Amino acid sequence: MEKLEYQTWELEQRLKALDEELDGWLNLTVNDVNYHRHHRQVESFVNLLRDIRAQVQPAADHPVEDAIDARERSKVVLGMFRIWEFLRGKLAQRREERFREYLPLADEYAWLCYRPIYDAGLKEPPLIYLNGGYSPYTLTRQAELQAESVPRELIRDRRLMAAMASLPFPVIGVPWYQVESLADLPVIGHEVGHSVEADLGLTGAIEAAVKGAVETARGGRWKPWCSELFADVYGCLGCGPAFVSSLASFLATEDAAFEHPDYPPNAVRFRFNLEVLRSLQYCAAADALSARWSGSFPLKAAHAEFIACNSAVAGALLDGVSLGRTPLRNAIPFAPLHKRAERLAGEAIGLDAIEAGEDMRTLVAAYRLGFDQLAESSDKDSFNNMLERLVRLKNAMTGALQPDLRAGESPHPMQLDEDRRRESGRARAQFWLKELRK
Repeated sequence: MEKLEYQTWELEQRLKALDEELDGWLNLTVNDVNYHRHHRQVESFVNLLRDIRAQVQPAADHPVEDAIDARERSKVVLGMFRIWEFLRGKLAQRREERFREYLPLADEYAWLCYRPIYDAGLKEPPLIYLNGGYSPYTLTRQAELQAESVPRELIRDRRLMAAMASLPFPVIGVPWYQVESLADLPVIGHEVGHSVEADLGLTGAIEAAVKGAVETARGGRWKPWCSELFADVYGCLGCGPAFVSSLASFLATEDAAFEHPDYPPNAVRFRFNLEVLRSLQYCAAADALSARWSGSFPLKAAHAEFIACNSAVAGALLDGVSLGRTPLRNAIPFAPLHKRAERLAGEAIGLDAIEAGEDMRTLVAAYRLGFDQLAESSDKDSFNNMLERLVRLKNAMTGALQPDLRAGESPHPMQLDEDRRRESGRARAQFWLKELRK
């Protein structure tokens, strides 16, 4: 072979290696019942890579021009492997016995929080994975799509929102040790909120709602907090007071003296979430959480002006931001399920049987509420033993899962509009091809 012919053959072999890797995972999600529910996620990711692949495939109208061209195309192929490893490693966690219980539960809860976006025909359901970050996060918190990385926590900008929007489904990391703590599941709703903001392009609407709720002089301080406040509201929608309890538990371990410009001070943030609960008619629960946790978040004199705006900001986000035609307040209603969650928590602690068929979000909330009751009423030595009472809720959660179907799942609406799906896929491919060629 001539030198250029050999370089073209070599590029084609590299592309073949990529094809075999992708085909292997597609076949796994078709043939292995434990991976059925991930088939469309894998398929959408593969379609993204194949749209990029089409840009480097040698063809009669797009031949390899010279050694430099061959090298640059090969770099893109390696970049595609790198993008694929980002997903592959997260899927592979589901092969480990220790994680086979937690990850499907986390996936299911994230799905139920994200479902309005799925129903709008935009993306596939979220994928949860375990990582070394201290707190849960979405891809919006890291600058690059890497196979192994922990994000620079607390950092976000508009370019990262674009990166998240250019993935075919949300990807959410949670700390490794959460496999032992189902009581922390509610915080996933906050991270789904970040995905919702990115996928629907809500940043402008969120900032406008917050700006309209505060006096102009204070608006500059509130603007950097908008994404976190919106995500907290979404977490409250996910499972009501159980989310705020989980959030308070996490915030209580933070350094109260440290304040990051992109996050409200913890004392302000905690009380903002109480106002969200009150706006959602969880008044008694908000009062109980205030009594339990306010001492952990002492107010400073400088906080007073923000506390005064919390209620208005909560209402503005709930009523002034919409998911399509649905006000945020009504996106994923949970209030009808909260009383049931309280009852289930009491039944579990009282060693009563938990019947099959309970709603997953109700069970997630019930577990947190039961956890809180036991934490308040038990000393350290007996707490672990008392936690065993919640195994009934855990079993009900796992019993509610189906290996190849999410709760209420139906064929993706995007399948009804193939042209729209392909156009969206090509746009994502162009985004990542540009990133790979930098």
